[in-house]
Amino acid sequence: MRNMGVLMTEIAWLDNLAADCAEDGHYGLLCATGPLKVVGDSDSPVDPIVVR
Repeated sequence: MRNMGVLMTEIAWLDNLAADCAEDGHYGLLCATGPLKVVGDSDSPVDPIVVR
């Protein structure tokens, strides 16, 4: 994700995702990040979501 310009995801908890992928052998996924909804702010941390 660092290569895609997403720098603040080093604390993402991916152990459950890795276990689910290993369980069913399906490793394809979509990882999308969007800003948190903060009213009146011009910058916010990302809010990542993974769709399998």
